[in-house]
Amino acid sequence: MAEDDEREEEDRDFKPNQGQGREFGGESTALESRNLENVPLLPEHEKTLQQYALQNESIATLHPGEDIFCNADIGKLFTFPVGLSLFEANAMEKLVMTSSPDELKELLMSRLILDMYTGKKCPDPVMLWLLQLLSICDSELVAGMIFDTMWSLMNSCQHLLHNAKPWCPILQDIAAIFVNYGARLDSMLPPSLFQSNFIFEDISARYGQDKKKSEIPGCETKPNCLPGYNLQQVIKIITQCLLTHERNPSLHEDDLISLAYMVCKISLDKQLVRSVCIAVYILHLLSD
Repeated sequence: MAEDDEREEEDRDFKPNQGQGREFGGESTALESRNLENVPLLPEHEKTLQQYALQNESIATLHPGEDIFCNADIGKLFTFPVGLSLFEANAMEKLVMTSSPDELKELLMSRLILDMYTGKKCPDPVMLWLLQLLSICDSELVAGMIFDTMWSLMNSCQHLLHNAKPWCPILQDIAAIFVNYGARLDSMLPPSLFQSNFIFEDISARYGQDKKKSEIPGCETKPNCLPGYNLQQVIKIITQCLLTHERNPSLHEDDLISLAYMVCKISLDKQLVRSVCIAVYILHLLSD
């Protein structure tokens, strides 16, 4: 019994001492942590902390953009002037077809082409030719006149010639304009939307032949960078064509899906992502 009593007294004496040791240990730990805060970090440690630090960043309001158009490849299919071939051309049409680039610009500014087709339907090859000229012309003034000419020809055909079928470019011709701006066909359309008769080789062969026919050494011109104004006018014309064919679409459903995909894709180009005007016309085209 005496031994048990001695053990109990030793345990009682040991517990207070143990508690005091914990108190002293806690104070020492707090002092050490304060001292560590005052110690500067090594440069490599600061770099690591900055690398993995959380930052309060919000989602950007604009898409960062993609490289769709290559300025170095502008005009690889056709340049100004674009070749035009008609099976039965009258004297005025032959004059236009054989004009030099400077003479052609003067004829376009004089509204001669609009007068040539007053009261009759403008041939579809001429309408496509005007659209190609509109896309690649290096003068905004001439491009604006080409747009006005096409707009007037389309409206006159719709209101005066009720039995005539309005013109509308096919998907291949629209894609060729974007490819001529330096875009790759496989970057604008996924493989699932490719058609058996819609490959780059077909477009390149077709427009390559036309370009050889119309080559005038030292006279061809093209924009040095992506012509945003021209692209805006081209989208306006395409939109108007689709509106004219609202009841009887000239493009099949698959072509319309491919066109919508292409237009959405090119709108992500870094040169266009901040262009509000082009974005508005692209949205208008998609909504139609």
